[in-house]
Amino acid sequence: MALYTRNMKQDATYYPPLGQDGFGDLSWGPGVAIKCRWQDKAELFRDTQAREVVSSSIVYPAYDCQIGGKIGLGSATVDEAIEIRQRGSSPSLKADQELIKLWL
Repeated sequence: MALYTRNMKQDATYYPPLGQDGFGDLSWGPGVAIKCRWQDKAELFRDTQAREVVSSSIVYPAYDCQIGGKIGLGSATVDEAIEIRQRGSSPSLKADQELIKLWL
């Protein structure tokens, strides 16, 4: 376990994006229970269309998550979860692990 994941004490549920269903609505896969560090924090960032937006939360998951997926604290349902609007990553100092940062 990476040093930084030892401090990921919060539980969350991640729903991976599946694309669109037969009616053109977005759909998500089954929820995956993960550990994370969740911060309710307003932070300016650029979304995938290069627009400046402000986050409602920043999440550091111990699991690789995708833009367009949803994540919620605890055992959140897909309707309670919040869309992941941007993803960033940074290698560890030894470059053998990756720290993931999500903007919601």
